[in-house]
Amino acid sequence: MAIDQQTLAQFKEKLLIMASHAEGMVTRAVRAHIDRDEALAGQALETDETIDQFEIQIDRIALGLLAQQPGEFDLRQITCGMKITRDLERVGDEATTIARRAIRLMALPPLSTPLDIAEMTFLANAMLKDALDAYGNREEAASIEVCNRDDEVDAMYTSLFRELLTYMLEDPRNITA
Repeated sequence: MAIDQQTLAQFKEKLLIMASHAEGMVTRAVRAHIDRDEALAGQALETDETIDQFEIQIDRIALGLLAQQPGEFDLRQITCGMKITRDLERVGDEATTIARRAIRLMALPPLSTPLDIAEMTFLANAMLKDALDAYGNREEAASIEVCNRDDEVDAMYTSLFRELLTYMLEDPRNITA
């Protein structure tokens, strides 16, 4: 049985819009931390509800598509899209955490040596975009390439974590920040 292709296209479109909101939310939350901009952190926090609403809408569309008993290929696209939606909602939750912590950190003096988290954020957002492009364009090789780039972000995270530990060991007053 063929499924409604217009509804499937709507499903994919909403998924990409949700991804755009999630990417923007992460960027705003991190930028708010770097620039110590409480208003920008507030904008990031406001986006969480939008992402939650997209998750609900996409799930409803997906359930309707699944009820149409899609073929193997469409079934894989729908189930993969549902998993992506869940992960995007998680990205939004993490961005919310970053924005909230950024606001708390603004009340403290900044660290004497700033951390370079902007590049890590840029790479993570680029990976998100490329992964969604690979999904939308059905490019398996591109999706594998994105997975391979994850090690680079992990290495940056480990480096930043070690740098933070060094700051705390050098001066215990840095522990709270």
